[in-house]
Amino acid sequence: MSLKDIKFNIYKAMSNLKITSKNIVKSAKILEIDSPVTIKEINSNYKNLLKKRHPDLCNENINKCNEMTRKITDVYKIILFFFSSYKYFFIEKDL
Repeated sequence: MSLKDIKFNIYKAMSNLKITSKNIVKSAKILEIDSPVTIKEINSNYKNLLKKRHPDLCNENINKCNEMTRKITDVYKIILFFFSSYKYFFIEKDL
């Protein structure tokens, strides 16, 4: 399976989810991001949280770390899907 196929499968799975404003806000809290935020900041928080909670590096219960890693990854996908669905305007007066 190619990377393109994997990305398409993720997109297809995410598009079937009911992404509500509550889910997005909850996801932002889990990723410890505040508004306004940039994609760069979201990526940075995601990577830092994974480093902290990764089962190979975590000093806590391994099952808890596995669960948190999965949750962090899931909410990160929700946030990215939200941003990928957002329409951007490239009109000079709006920039």
